[in-house]
Amino acid sequence: MPQSTRRADTYTRPRVLLVEDEPLVNAMMQEILTEAGFAVCSASNGSAAVNHLLRGEIVDVIFTDIHMPGINGAELAKLAREMRPDIQIVYTSGGVLDSTEKVPGSTFVQKPYEPGYVCALLSQVAGRAH
Repeated sequence: MPQSTRRADTYTRPRVLLVEDEPLVNAMMQEILTEAGFAVCSASNGSAAVNHLLRGEIVDVIFTDIHMPGINGAELAKLAREMRPDIQIVYTSGGVLDSTEKVPGSTFVQKPYEPGYVCALLSQVAGRAH
């Protein structure tokens, strides 16, 4: 495949910023999402995710854990929406997300989750970004 075709393909696939502080879950989901056809960039915490956004990386949807040290998923979502009002947010946690913490139009997925369900959801949500 010519390099220009590969580069163009990267920008037509849904682009997910995966934010997960648990290394095994992060690695597993990065592999699953990539195999499902997503362009994935990964961050191990909220601060690293903000840095991805500040660098101007193209992101359709953020799939973020809520409970992380430092900037948590709810704070990340609010910062991301301030920077990019059209960015889609999907939260995940083994705990509960208070509805007052959610940004408008966001989605919550309870852990443990079915990876196939998450892929379908992210595909649907990423379509709203275009």
